[in-house]
Amino acid sequence: MKELMKITKLKKNLIGSTLLWSCSAFNYYLLTFFLKYFPGNIFENSFFFALADLIGFLSVGIVLKRATVVQALYFAFFIDFVGGILYIMFHNNTSIVPLLICLCRGGVTMTYNIGYISPKELFPTLYIASVYGQVNVYAHLIACLAPMVAETAYPLPFLFYLLAVLVSVFAASMLKEISADEKESAIEEFEKA
Repeated sequence: MKELMKITKLKKNLIGSTLLWSCSAFNYYLLTFFLKYFPGNIFENSFFFALADLIGFLSVGIVLKRATVVQALYFAFFIDFVGGILYIMFHNNTSIVPLLICLCRGGVTMTYNIGYISPKELFPTLYIASVYGQVNVYAHLIACLAPMVAETAYPLPFLFYLLAVLVSVFAASMLKEISADEKESAIEEFEKA
């Protein structure tokens, strides 16, 4: 990790990835714990959660074929943010709550999935295992706060949700994909040391 922190681009990618994963994990689990408070039938809402997860996972592959990692993240954040804002505005309308749940959960699932796929585009192969380890530790520590936030008075959970989306947008702006040449030069520098 010391070698990775010496390269400015990789250091920014590591910080950005850590923030991104932490916010994504927080929102993912916040929505899961908040499920019991969504108006309407909990079984119907759970069905829409599962449907949104499926759509989110499948759409990531399609989006990443046509866009860079950062562009795909911005697309997912847009879905996250729109879903969160609309839920705050229309949370009492039980007829559209399932759609809003799909928007929120689908965007979060996309962000979370892109987070798992992105390290191969952001780091040399040599560092990927260490990167996964670090970002997972921080993401799970932050995700531990999600159940406590989910139990706070409404609209606080969704304000935290939107804050995490905004922090994720900032984190994604730090990410820069690296080229094959940069990956090779990082490996060469490591072998020299």
